[in-house]
Amino acid sequence: MFSDPQTITVNSVAQTLPRVSSGEFNGQFRGPDGVYTLSIKHTAGKRDRSVVRLDTRKLGANPLDPAKNLPYTASSYLVLDAPPGFTGFTGTELENTVKALVAYLSAANVTKFVGKES
Repeated sequence: MFSDPQTITVNSVAQTLPRVSSGEFNGQFRGPDGVYTLSIKHTAGKRDRSVVRLDTRKLGANPLDPAKNLPYTASSYLVLDAPPGFTGFTGTELENTVKALVAYLSAANVTKFVGKES
């Protein structure tokens, strides 16, 4: 189980996210202002999937009426999708692929990704 609270750093500012729900294979953490929510979920079936997801929300100008604000949301997540029980893979092999992807997401590569480069 992930510890309570979890901390994420957004634009060099640490955000403390206390646990707001938990279940056998999931947990959710949310900041007191509701801007950031971190979710961790595991499912099993034809494929085993593990997801870590960060949701953010904000109020911003309505492009049709700038005097009024609208709610906006965005999400970023990482999914590990593997055969049931990781058949054919070791835990270490799967850990190494996740670590490789996270390392690849350097600041420069994230900027390119968000800029829709391919």
